[in-house]
Amino acid sequence: MFLQTATGNFTPSSAAVFEKDKAYEDHGGLFFDADADQDLDLLVLSGGADAPDPIAWQCRLYLNDGKGNFSKSGSALPTLNEIALRATAHDYDGDGDQDLFIGGRLVAKTGHSPRAAPYCATTVGGFTDVTAQVAGAFERCGMVTDMEWADLNGDGQKELVVVGEWMPVSVFQLKNNKLENVTQQFGLAKTNGLWYRLSLADLDKDGDLDLVTGNLGLNTRFTASPDAPFFCYAKDFDENGTLDPIVAFSEDGKIYPLMQRDVLVKQMPALKKKFLYAKDYAKATMRDVWPQKDLEAALNLAVYDLETCWWENQGGKFVRHSLPIQAQTSPVQGIACGDFNGDGNMDILMAGNKYGFEVETNPCDAGNGTLLLGDGKGNFSWLNNIFSGFWAMREARDLAMLRVAGGKQIFVVANTNSALQVFE
Repeated sequence: MFLQTATGNFTPSSAAVFEKDKAYEDHGGLFFDADADQDLDLLVLSGGADAPDPIAWQCRLYLNDGKGNFSKSGSALPTLNEIALRATAHDYDGDGDQDLFIGGRLVAKTGHSPRAAPYCATTVGGFTDVTAQVAGAFERCGMVTDMEWADLNGDGQKELVVVGEWMPVSVFQLKNNKLENVTQQFGLAKTNGLWYRLSLADLDKDGDLDLVTGNLGLNTRFTASPDAPFFCYAKDFDENGTLDPIVAFSEDGKIYPLMQRDVLVKQMPALKKKFLYAKDYAKATMRDVWPQKDLEAALNLAVYDLETCWWENQGGKFVRHSLPIQAQTSPVQGIACGDFNGDGNMDILMAGNKYGFEVETNPCDAGNGTLLLGDGKGNFSWLNNIFSGFWAMREARDLAMLRVAGGKQIFVVANTNSALQVFE
């Protein structure tokens, strides 16, 4: 934890408290007022699917004494069985305190689709699981990577906007204190992508909130469109006790497995006799690999869009717009919107890259960081990094815009396995 001083420098705080928890693999965090004392407390979300003990992916809540000193709350949250990446706070029941909504990323050890869970604030800094009463369609919405509450249609009530891998850009509304999926009503049906991040801002100066969504990009061997989706079938196909996710691509109306024969056979030895020769496997469709009944029994996922894009809010209906090709060179994992060149129009700053793909896919490391300048009418143009000075070339996991001394802004890029980068 680093607190900013009046001079704009940052000094560590509560180092001894956080040092005790350094064994955790932290994935995300959220500042919110957990105990209704008018200061910001910190929720930390952890993961690490390879951890030997489930305690390693439990959330932790650190309470603020109002002076920037934090102490760990021992029993604020119920035990989680899922690994989570993002959380957001919203007083859904109107009782004056902040309730938590935690998006499930995956079920540890299995890779199965997780549960997303709302938690109601019940006591000072304490929460109870109200998934059965409140979650509704949100509970099994998918592998959540980002979410935020915002009033999208101007009716004075906030909606929950959710993105994730193999998910559409999704919208949930509270109706009778239960979340209902209204994605189609907002014009976002069949928007499935490998989404990593979202940001909300009025990009076209018409008074409502638009969306920017960070996707895998177009610089990989994967392709996807509404007419030729990218697929994933997940099931224990060879019945050996482990989940087998098989990704597949569309070509000329047929669906083919993406992975090479040697890789697939290594994971599923039962297929070795079926495809003795590579020439046979080269023309095999998914139906040739596994019977149709097995494919239908599997978890079927599809992606229709791999572009990072923005969505124009037209009276509560969202219309998709492409962004320049420079925004598609790598996965986008951090987004900040603001007027960065002082012309009165909203601009978009993005960072990303992703190294940890399976062995057949090279690291996606072509991203240098991207600054897109807006004209206030929904058009965006790329500013060369030579002129912007923004070089986020590592494996970025997040991007934040902070106010510092003198009214200036700084941009902090959090890189995995590397130091923070700060740009002014």
